[in-house]
Amino acid sequence: METLLEEQEALLDRLVVLLEEERDVLIHEDGNRLRELVALKENLQADLERSEVKRKESWGEATLMQMVSRLNEERAKRLQHMGESVKERIKEIKALQEINMMLTRQSADYSQRLMDILQQTLRKSGITYGKKGAVETGQGVTASMDRSV
Repeated sequence: METLLEEQEALLDRLVVLLEEERDVLIHEDGNRLRELVALKENLQADLERSEVKRKESWGEATLMQMVSRLNEERAKRLQHMGESVKERIKEIKALQEINMMLTRQSADYSQRLMDILQQTLRKSGITYGKKGAVETGQGVTASMDRSV
């Protein structure tokens, strides 16, 4: 039992490190490293899922508290302490995920605002791409609709 909890705690510790790095990468807008981190997080998620399958194979549907009640006092205390540590890691992970989601939304909003500004500038300047892909200057933006069927 302890080995399984130790394995889960180690996986959660790795996830905390990845989420902290992801936060820094989002702040510094390093898209290449962000892709790498996403892949690492996906692998870690698979490891966590395998660990959960092992737990269910070993414990069935029993909770940690139910397992603790079956043990002697010393092992029960050790298992409870490990369970509390895992619970704290999970709280930390949730907080980091929330921060990273806010940073992601902020980045997406910034990118959308930048695109809006660029589009407004292009409309005002009258610079468009012609049918052959060359930049043309004209008055405003014209739109056409293909009515052929």
